[in-house]
Amino acid sequence: MATKALIMKLRQTTGAGLNHCKQALTQSNGDLAQASTWLAEQGRVIALNKAHRATPKGVICAGFSQNWKAGMLLEVNAETDFCVKNDAFLKFAQLLMTTALELPADTLTPAALLYRQSTEGRPLQELLADLVLAVGENVTVARMARITIPEARYGVVNAYLHNRVGGYAQGIIGTAVGLTSDRDCSQHQDQLLDIARRLAMQVTSDPDTATPLLDQPFLQGDTPVGDWLASHRDRLGVLTITEHVSMRVGEGQQEEGKDFAQEVEKEVAKAARK
Repeated sequence: MATKALIMKLRQTTGAGLNHCKQALTQSNGDLAQASTWLAEQGRVIALNKAHRATPKGVICAGFSQNWKAGMLLEVNAETDFCVKNDAFLKFAQLLMTTALELPADTLTPAALLYRQSTEGRPLQELLADLVLAVGENVTVARMARITIPEARYGVVNAYLHNRVGGYAQGIIGTAVGLTSDRDCSQHQDQLLDIARRLAMQVTSDPDTATPLLDQPFLQGDTPVGDWLASHRDRLGVLTITEHVSMRVGEGQQEEGKDFAQEVEKEVAKAARK
């Protein structure tokens, strides 16, 4: 029997909608375990049926190792902005990011990620099907990229996220930057992280420019990026940008009425005044 208490308990544990929970409990005569299994099977079927649907909206997630020597960007997509703002979607995206940080370098693919086990012992692919059932939209993992600082070198990876979504490290545009020093300046890690983030903002403001990054004016000022980095040499040593990567949700698809480049320029102008 699908009582209100059972429906709410099933919804709490599975995240499925009220109607789906009621239907599952009816099919299983009020047995929560059987209802959960029924929902999982329905989720897989619904996910397959929705797999062909376009997912132009989404978030770029950023994640980092505890020592800041590795960082990742990950794009997770859905069909509408309404879904992207859903807390269940955002939590799942964050779980994907946390798991992706542990992937071996030779398996950095969406398929390999979804094959991994979640903390509750279920493949992420199954949790994805549960999410599709709950939100009623196709959800996809588009791509990922990781930057790693070699163990023998001192450095950090940090990122800039534009148009942050929710309370997580997620946004509409993201850039990650790897930065190293020729000396051990671990006591100045916070400063290195700030420099890496500002460099990520620099790249985000004009990622397709023909001008080499080190020759660009730093954050709309007059000083070239290379000279700005050199100005920190006495305190932090010789700083080198090892790598940078940028992602924008639905790469190449410009939202109507949105000019992302102009929005990033506004953020750059704010940073330049700091």
